[in-house]
Amino acid sequence: MNYLTPQAAAKQLNVHPKTIIRAAKRGELQSVKIGRTWRVLLPALNTFAPVAALVARDI
Repeated sequence: MNYLTPQAAAKQLNVHPKTIIRAAKRGELQSVKIGRTWRVLLPALNTFAPVAALVARDI
């Protein structure tokens, strides 16, 4: 499986990295926490993309 950092995931979706981390903490984005860092599953990012677009549009 391919994993991305929250920074890389945020760059792909054009949102802030904290948006990715918040979604991961809430369980909205499939991810794993390794130590103090989060890793986002690449397939999960593709399903989260439409939701992130709505968030970015509303800001």
